[in-house]
Amino acid sequence: MITEKDEFVHVSGHPCQDELRQMYEWARPQISIPVHGEARHLEAHADMALDLGVKESYSPRNGDLIRVAPNGPELIDEVPAGRMHIDGEIMLPDGAAPLRQRRKLSTSGMVVVSIVLDRKQRILGAVEISGHGVVMDEEPGGSTCDLLADEIEEAVEGLKLSKRQDDEAVELVVKRAARVYFDQHWGKRPFITTLIHRI
Repeated sequence: MITEKDEFVHVSGHPCQDELRQMYEWARPQISIPVHGEARHLEAHADMALDLGVKESYSPRNGDLIRVAPNGPELIDEVPAGRMHIDGEIMLPDGAAPLRQRRKLSTSGMVVVSIVLDRKQRILGAVEISGHGVVMDEEPGGSTCDLLADEIEEAVEGLKLSKRQDDEAVELVVKRAARVYFDQHWGKRPFITTLIHRI
């Protein structure tokens, strides 16, 4: 794959039919294999090529491996294909975890919950909450942070002492309490990060 980082390249890739006809008149190819556009565009292009006198035309799907030989185009295999994203200097497949997380952050924001537990698994001090891209308005009975902190504290204290020793169990109950709270009060589920401190 060649990107603008490798070479000075650019092409619009969107000729109109008149421009395509002109290209076929100039090049007079024997085989046409359109490769740019949706399936309906490729099929229309392949049909147009046949109308313009091209002997053989093939409309491929993403991943089709076509051998172009004197006997004409032949589908010989299928290779993995899909969307790739350039993320800074890194290529990532569509659906990669960082991209999914960023999409969620862009629509629902993020909440960081910080909780301190002592050796007896008791909560020390207040549960600290910080929101980023999240509606944290005043609610009847207190601020979102205070009300959410109360819900989280109650959820953690509802765990057995033995379970409170397990960071994963504490993190799970914190996330669950936060998601339920935001579901009910905001209608969205922000990305929740839990920081557990033990002293």
